[in-house]
Amino acid sequence: MSIGAAIIFVMIYILSNVLHTSLSEIVTFLGYGGVMILDETTSAIQVLLLGVVYLPSGFLGGLYIGYRLNQRETRVKLLTHLALPSLAGFSILFLARFILGFLNLSVVDYATDILLPLSGCVIGGCLGGYAMNWPSEEERFLEEDGPAISDF
Repeated sequence: MSIGAAIIFVMIYILSNVLHTSLSEIVTFLGYGGVMILDETTSAIQVLLLGVVYLPSGFLGGLYIGYRLNQRETRVKLLTHLALPSLAGFSILFLARFILGFLNLSVVDYATDILLPLSGCVIGGCLGGYAMNWPSEEERFLEEDGPAISDF
């Protein structure tokens, strides 16, 4: 579980730095640097962070956790096993941002600082874990009593 949380934290750290650097370079190269101060742009950056940073990071952590659960042949309470590393990775991220001075607790924007990263990590982790534990066509056919409709 701790390796999955570490994967989520490291991937968030790497991908967010790459996104912010590349986005500022692209906008500066095109000559639209002043666009970055608009409210619409900050909202668009948050949506990009969700889609490019938080969901893939949670997905990669969920892939690892799903692989580990698949090796142990346990499928009991899969959602709980997948959500806990995502919560731990988000907690490490939150503490690191606070300790490094990137997060001020007196003026926390709950939607962009807590809700968006937390939901992205948890949803991505669950999707990654379910992707590793999704039954294949052969397994589904063997579990059923008769032939499937698509086999005719």
